[in-house]
Amino acid sequence: MKIQQTIILISILSLLSLAAVITLTKTSQDVLQTEEVPCFNLNYRPGRGDVVQAQNTCSKSKYFTFIIYNDECSTLSKTSCLRQDEQQPIYWLF
Repeated sequence: MKIQQTIILISILSLLSLAAVITLTKTSQDVLQTEEVPCFNLNYRPGRGDVVQAQNTCSKSKYFTFIIYNDECSTLSKTSCLRQDEQQPIYWLF
């Protein structure tokens, strides 16, 4: 009887741990992340101070804005996607 109770307790704790991990993962995906993103390959090469608005391909309803902060097209962006390949430019803001 003691062994069965121990097994049940371990099973419950395992399920609770799994639920916590899933919740934390989902929460981290919803939070805006500050990430380095590459210069997009477009006809117009953005310069320092340009503001770009883009759409996340992982969620067509979510947009992010970033500002070019150096001449090599490195950018600082706020995006709800976690990977750089999920970001797609839509238009430039001048």
